[in-house]
Amino acid sequence: MKSNILKIAITGHTEGIGKEIYDYFELFGHNVKGFARANGYDLSEDYQKVIDEIIEWDADIVYNNAWSYGNQAQLHILKTLHEHWKDERKSIISTGSASGYAKDKVGNDVYANDKEALSEYAKKSAMLWPHKNKCKVQNVSFGYVQTKFLKGVHNFKNYIPVEAAAKILIDLYHDRKRPYVIAEQLVTHKMTSKEEHENLKKIVTTNVTESVLKSYV
Repeated sequence: MKSNILKIAITGHTEGIGKEIYDYFELFGHNVKGFARANGYDLSEDYQKVIDEIIEWDADIVYNNAWSYGNQAQLHILKTLHEHWKDERKSIISTGSASGYAKDKVGNDVYANDKEALSEYAKKSAMLWPHKNKCKVQNVSFGYVQTKFLKGVHNFKNYIPVEAAAKILIDLYHDRKRPYVIAEQLVTHKMTSKEEHENLKKIVTTNVTESVLKSYV
């Protein structure tokens, strides 16, 4: 009888959405492994190290959560693992962003374009599952989540709680055995006035820039 304990890998597991996911699966007794700058895995310097260790560890599910500026690490992790596991019933679940849908990119174009690429890849991969690739790819594009990027924002409570965002991603792990795949989900927050939205963009741009300078993972 096969064990119900899964090997679950999470990038960016020390804060925000990633930490909530890590803590949940650890609480329920799964074998969880995190990859973040805090424990020696800096995606901005060497994302291939993360890929190699996830493959060697033979994870069942990968939460492709962390983003890195300028090298498309999140997309490379997704593509490499998806191709490597094409003959295996694995799952890769990415934390995307609604900024990829926006015509006026928020924060910076690099971030939004990277997130758009994750969404597009997930949708295209659904057309290959499972006849050409047995590995499921799923992406959730979130609106503004109550993370450090929203520090100083008015009406902070109007945006998506970290716990709620994590739960949406956690629930997808049940899909690994289902005879269908939900490739892409768009989860939005309460819409704001144009004036408030413009102010929000300025704050988020500043916070994202500061985070990039600190090598955010």
